[in-house]
Amino acid sequence: MDAVFFSAFFNVVGGFILYARYRLAATQDGIWGGIWAVGAVVAAALTWQVTGRLDGVVLPLASGLLLAICTRLRLPLLTTFGFGYLACVFCLPVGVLVLLTGLLTHAGLPVMVVAGGYLLMAVSLLVAIFGTVCAVLSDLPRYTIAFPRLHAAQQAIAAGARQDAPKVSIHVPCYAEPPALVIATLDAIARLDYPDLEVLVIDNNTKDPALWQPVAAHCASLGDRFRFFHVDPLTGAKAGAINFALRHTDPAAELIALVDADYLVHAGFLKHFTPLFEDPQTGFVQTSHDYRQWRDNDFLSAVYHHYLIGHKTVHPAFNEYGAGYLVGTVCLVRRKLIEALGGWSEHSLTEDLEMSMRIIAAGYKGHVFAETWGRGLIPETMEGIKKQQFRWWAGANQEFRMHWRRYFGLADGEQLTLWQRSFRFHATLKDMFFAGGFVPDAVLIAICAWSVTNDRLLPVPGGVLLALASLMLVANIKVLIGVRELGSDSARDYLLTLMLKGALRWTGIMAFVIPIFRSNLAWIRTNKFKQSSSLARAVHSSRVETLIAIGYFASAAVLFYFADFRQFDILALVSVWMSINGASFLCTLIMALLAERSLHAGE
Repeated sequence: MDAVFFSAFFNVVGGFILYARYRLAATQDGIWGGIWAVGAVVAAALTWQVTGRLDGVVLPLASGLLLAICTRLRLPLLTTFGFGYLACVFCLPVGVLVLLTGLLTHAGLPVMVVAGGYLLMAVSLLVAIFGTVCAVLSDLPRYTIAFPRLHAAQQAIAAGARQDAPKVSIHVPCYAEPPALVIATLDAIARLDYPDLEVLVIDNNTKDPALWQPVAAHCASLGDRFRFFHVDPLTGAKAGAINFALRHTDPAAELIALVDADYLVHAGFLKHFTPLFEDPQTGFVQTSHDYRQWRDNDFLSAVYHHYLIGHKTVHPAFNEYGAGYLVGTVCLVRRKLIEALGGWSEHSLTEDLEMSMRIIAAGYKGHVFAETWGRGLIPETMEGIKKQQFRWWAGANQEFRMHWRRYFGLADGEQLTLWQRSFRFHATLKDMFFAGGFVPDAVLIAICAWSVTNDRLLPVPGGVLLALASLMLVANIKVLIGVRELGSDSARDYLLTLMLKGALRWTGIMAFVIPIFRSNLAWIRTNKFKQSSSLARAVHSSRVETLIAIGYFASAAVLFYFADFRQFDILALVSVWMSINGASFLCTLIMALLAERSLHAGE
């Protein structure tokens, strides 16, 4: 048990070291090695105070250090802070496996059961190694890794614009959008500081002429560089529209830029990034998603911080391993690659991700930046957010299902590196475990039922409780750091961001499960029209999550009746866990009501 206590204490201490690293960003990296060593000593001292033993300290700590050393040898960009962080994080799964091994050895079970248990733990150890390394290398990357690729790209940009600026064809797909919104986007494009460009606006399948005709007229007023196409019918949703644009692109255009219909792009976007394409191996450049008109709206503020933590931190970190990918707007792609690879996939919900992975697999590289070069709009309702998130998450899982051979190294002629495969596989593995959350919950309920029917008290070891609490603490610290790095010191933004994560749980589960059984999914449009508040919409859009929440709360109430909180048995633990899950799913209704209240305030 002392192994679990040490691992949990070290994880808690590590959480506070993470926060200290955020607060003391200017501290030299080498100093953090000593701080992590002190953290390990503190965790060992706390373990001694609680258990009176230190036998269990050696194996988790040695395992963490060994994994950190191997990773550093394979990946020199791991910082000293990242080295200590990796060693710390890996201690916890090792400590838990040590505990389980001891329980299995002394349980008096049949030999075959014990052998099966050992095999399962061996597999769990491999998964823990893989998951820990991938998570740490993309976790708080500003602190855990160096950014040599980013610095090299910045130097190439600073060297100056190309004398022979390549012609850029900007593609703006739109479908049933408010005309004023698209016109504002086109006006921003017209202000781009770039000598040689064309703009193709593709309105696909909009039935109401009052929506597309004003945009067509405005394109005509902007001059010969702007061309408007109204195509109906056109299959393939956004991918079909930009494939259509590709077929009508000026033959002289070397680069394709994508701009969503609601994005206001900054004037220097093209001039800033086109120098990167002097390198013939550069396949694409992607800037960060960003948004406007959210600051005075509690709901949109929560969505903003939920969305931007990944775009500003995780995506640029993936780029250091050559695993960065397109997100479909305010980006540049080499035209010949799109054509050579057969165009954008019209069967994918995330044609941008799918295309970037094909480009990388063909041996080209991308550049993904945290910088903002354009801002769009966030959907104003919980229903809209759920649709948008479903498309993004389901599209990624759909792409993995369609091309899984690529990530297992079974596709001929593709050049993905180990890290590129690993990060893409890790993303799917995370979604799988997330979607499978109901399985351990069902197992826990079954154990509780057995405990009640057999009148058996199953106390939960203190080390296990501490380990669970440490995981929740560190997860919340990471969210806090992410929100604050986006410039908010508001407790409201932090709490609402946590609530939105809970509110999207069912969406995330469905986004993993549905693509398993259906490869041809309908492309979901994000509504950009100004919404009116509707209580009925809030209730309807969250009805499934609300029913799930009621189920969790009912289970918690039953278990609470039988639980022994003085000795804190398994019934007490599971009743608390069911209550937390119920609150998490109830957040969907709360956030939906908050969105509608914000809409009402703006009416």
